[in-house]
Amino acid sequence: MRAAHVGATSSGCGAIPAKTGTDGATAGRLPEGAQVIVKFRPGSVAGASRKSRECVLDQAGGPLGVSFQEQRTLGTGATLLAADRSLSAAEVRQLVNRLEQHADVEYAAPNETAYAVGG
Repeated sequence: MRAAHVGATSSGCGAIPAKTGTDGATAGRLPEGAQVIVKFRPGSVAGASRKSRECVLDQAGGPLGVSFQEQRTLGTGATLLAADRSLSAAEVRQLVNRLEQHADVEYAAPNETAYAVGG
């Protein structure tokens, strides 16, 4: 799978179509090779085209200088992405917020391990 290097100025992708009413706040630190889950809207351009998905990733991560590699499509239809470097909590929030502002993105979240809390 091809890595999408983030750098909006060289991507030639155009402006980000924005959506409104998204919070997207996320905390945490993702390790080297961190993973992010992104679900593109069904019927959207980015949902149907790898090149369009790469543009979305380029535009969202450009300010962070992060490269992504598509790992696989999950059972939910979301895409699992691996970042090429460690991301701070602030970078995670910024990346997720930028991804969620794109009209073609249904949701974005860090791929973190969840633990059950017994009672």
